[in-house]
Amino acid sequence: MATRKTKATKEQRPPASLNNADWRYSKAKQLVSQDLIDGLIPLEGDFDAKEIFKEHYEGHEFFKNFPFDQERYTARIERIRKAIAKLQTWAEYDSQKLLEDLAKQPRPEKNIRGELRWDGSEAQELLKLDMEHGLHLQMKPSKLRDTRAAYKLFGIRVFQQHIDQAKTAAKDYDEVTKSRRYKSLKLGDKSLRRSNNSTTS
Repeated sequence: MATRKTKATKEQRPPASLNNADWRYSKAKQLVSQDLIDGLIPLEGDFDAKEIFKEHYEGHEFFKNFPFDQERYTARIERIRKAIAKLQTWAEYDSQKLLEDLAKQPRPEKNIRGELRWDGSEAQELLKLDMEHGLHLQMKPSKLRDTRAAYKLFGIRVFQQHIDQAKTAAKDYDEVTKSRRYKSLKLGDKSLRRSNNSTTS
């Protein structure tokens, strides 16, 4: 009797996917991953897959080929959380090793030409903040340079080069990180961030 009940329950479960869709490479998985990365879904602790699905994904076009199943979605979210945790461990390890290397041989404040180094300077940190606020889009490099004393320690050509480099780096990063490790895990896509556009139906 118990065996029949188990068999019937399994038969009532929805399929893993419809229309030959593959969860591993789907926008649905990328959106769940990005929501985890952005903190919309907790990376640690207990969670209710049904509650998460109803709040964020029910009726969403990305999920039309991936019907909800409690056990299946719990496992999917768990796998993504483990993959992100692994990435964080790698990042922390790489960062620690870099700090150790810098501590052994700190870079001098000036280069061989006697010029102040950009890397590690106050200007580098301030430019990062100003570009995050879009100031480089509102004024020319020469005008932006005049807004802070730290910028004036560098020539206009050097300052403009670093604005251009930061633009290129941001463009590359927003295409989804170039890390082979990241790509191999088929995780989030920054273009799917909730702050970028409306991803809910």
